[in-house]
Amino acid sequence: MAAHDPSQSLNRQPQNPRVTSQSALPEIALLRLRHVLRIIPISRSAWYAGVKEGRYPAGFKIGRATVWKMEDIRVLVERIGTTRAA
Repeated sequence: MAAHDPSQSLNRQPQNPRVTSQSALPEIALLRLRHVLRIIPISRSAWYAGVKEGRYPAGFKIGRATVWKMEDIRVLVERIGTTRAA
């Protein structure tokens, strides 16, 4: 068995790096609500009220989990940005 070389672990990239900007977000992804609310910082209850009113996209179920398409969230962010700029 080979000896462990600690210098190798220093050069590895983290398995789950934090996203620092929206442009770094993946093009295609499914997001859980906690991830959506990191992008759009509102409360869970405000989010679900907005979904009910049609202001925010509805998620869909995969098993017991509800997920949202990244594409839908990107469109929402652009729409919110356009509304605030006007």
